[in-house]
Amino acid sequence: NKAWDGGGQKQVSIVTGIGGQNVGTLLDLNWYIYEAKDYLPYRAGVIQLFYLFALFKSNSLNEGFDLLVVNIPSIEQISTNHQKKFISRYTTVNATFFNFNKQRTDVAIIANKLQLNYLDLYDISKERESLYLVNDWHWSEEGVDLATEEIYKKLKQLSWVK
Repeated sequence: NKAWDGGGQKQVSIVTGIGGQNVGTLLDLNWYIYEAKDYLPYRAGVIQLFYLFALFKSNSLNEGFDLLVVNIPSIEQISTNHQKKFISRYTTVNATFFNFNKQRTDVAIIANKLQLNYLDLYDISKERESLYLVNDWHWSEEGVDLATEEIYKKLKQLSWVK
C-alpha cells in the first residue's frame, strides 16, 4: 500500500499482511509448529521472506520512499480460543507442538536485521476477538480502525506525517 501525507510531500510504503495468508501460505501448518525451524520448507519460507523484505528496502531506497513493515497478527496468534480450534483440526498433535508466535518473532528478527521500520500490532490485539470477523480471519471494522490509528501513530512518531 502506498500513502501520501496531507501535503503530498512524502511517499510511504506500508507492507502489511505478510504471513499466514501470503508468504505463510507456502509454509501452511508449519508456520505454527514449534519444531519447524528444522523443517526445510519453513526455513525456505523464512529465507524468501528475508529476501522479499530486502527487495522492498532496496526499492524504497532506490525510489525515494520510506518503508514501514506492519505485523498484523492472525486470530490464531491472539486468541487462545482460536488456537484450541486450530489445534483440534489435527489429531496427531497437541498444544505443545505449536508456537503461535514464531511467525511474529521471525518477522521481527528479519525486520531488525534489515534495519526496517517495524510495527507489531500483536500487543494491542491480544485476546480481542472482536477485532476479527466472526467466521473469518479478516479484521472487522473495529480491527481496521484500531490498526489505522496505530499505523498513523507510528507514522507520526517517524515524522512521516504531521
